Amino acid sequence: MPGLNSFVNGSLFNVLIIPEGGTENNTLASYDICYEDVLQSAYLGDLDLLFQYVPLYIGNATARMNQYAPDGFTFNNNDTYAMQSICAYEHACIGMSDFCSLFTEDEWAAFEQNLDIEYYYDYSFGSPTGRAQGLGYQQELLARLTDQYITNSNNSVNSTLTDNPKDFPLQRPFYVDFSHDDIIVSVLTSMSIDYFREHPNLSQYPPNPARHFLLSHMTPFGARLITEVIGCAAPDPEPVHEHRTTYFPTQYGYEPGNAPHKFIRMRLNNGILPLNTIRGGFCEGRSDGMCGKEDFLASQYEAMKLANYEFACFANYTILDPTNGRDYDGTVDNGTKGIVVNDGRIDAEYIESLRA
Repeated sequence: MPGLNSFVNGSLFNVLIIPEGGTENNTLASYDICYEDVLQSAYLGDLDLLFQYVPLYIGNATARMNQYAPDGFTFNNNDTYAMQSICAYEHACIGMSDFCSLFTEDEWAAFEQNLDIEYYYDYSFGSPTGRAQGLGYQQELLARLTDQYITNSNNSVNSTLTDNPKDFPLQRPFYVDFSHDDIIVSVLTSMSIDYFREHPNLSQYPPNPARHFLLSHMTPFGARLITEVIGCAAPDPEPVHEHRTTYFPTQYGYEPGNAPHKFIRMRLNNGILPLNTIRGGFCEGRSDGMCGKEDFLASQYEAMKLANYEFACFANYTILDPTNGRDYDGTVDNGTKGIVVNDGRIDAEYIESLRA
């Protein structure tokens, strides 16, 4: 990150680079160390379900392409789907793509739904490792909110980095982590924000535009998940209904010394997350996205219990029917329907043997 490193560490901020791609613990790329995700869970959406949905909508487009194909060449559905993908990347990179106009509005809506399916079943409630992949960042977030080091780890947290003030400073005004879109999805899952739990419809075309798990809204290019600690003078503040632009902290009468009541608010790409949908009712009662800090912490300590990290990531189990679209609630255990538990345990040596 040359732009960040141009600032000398210690002057404005410190940059910590965490290795990625091996078997190191890394909460911002936690799928590398969650071996069951490497083996099979990662492919529920990518292969098993994604290519189950594609033929439902793309056949007409493939037929249109073949009208213009040269002699001896025939497009198949995978070719046509690849053209849609090229459009998305070219549009993001250079602002336009001639591939985009080849498809109808309904076909683009279905393309969007297809990616919803991929990510829901790879990284969210539809994945047996969905919660486990978000657990490490969730634990680090709570450590920062409570000013505590993490000295031992039973998940993707690298406790050699989180047990000291140099690598894991506390009481900073803000922190910035750079990660991947799939980690954001897993964090929302691990936090038990049930607003996103409704699974994508595997057979609906055109899809329902009012669905909640909408990946283009959750993790567009450059997605941002922001957690704010907000101080208020009153324990039950009234929401402000008009739009305000704040240029300095005390502009509307805010004084840090007169704001003892702390609240958590989370924004996903500037949209306020409905924390009142966190499972267990800890944050119910407010519709403005605010949750009392202690209530929020209690909700997350409960949510963390559901990840079942050790079993989800390292038990040797087989998913019997990967195309059934099962909602695993982001985790599995020895009694989960639809899996068979085999002898042994998945370890790093076995994963490395597959990569060799």
